[in-house]
Amino acid sequence: MTTTETAEPDTGPSITVQPYRGWLSPAEAAAYTGLAESLIRRFVRLGVIPASQLVKAGRILIERSALDDFLRANRIDPEADPAEVERERQEYRRDVIHGHGRRSE
Repeated sequence: MTTTETAEPDTGPSITVQPYRGWLSPAEAAAYTGLAESLIRRFVRLGVIPASQLVKAGRILIERSALDDFLRANRIDPEADPAEVERERQEYRRDVIHGHGRRSE
C-alpha cells in the first residue's frame, strides 16, 4: 500500500486540540475558534469568555461548552433582526458578569 504526501504551506506551529475533560487552553481555544490567541486572552481578561485559573499565575483553562456559548451568542447572521442579536448579546453578557453560568437552550 502506498501513500502520497502533499506539500502544504507552512502556516506556523500546528496545535492539536485535545481538551482535558472539556477544558481548553487559550492556544487550544484559538485553534478551535480560528481567533487569535491574543484575542482569546483579551476576552478572558475582560470577562467576556469565562475561564478558570486554579493557582495564581497558573494555566488558564476555558470550558469548551462556555466557549461554544460565546461563539453562538456572538454569531452574526446577515438576515437576523438586529434587535434580536443585541438582546442575545446582552443576555449572554449579563449571565457571564453575574455568574449565572451557561444558558440552556
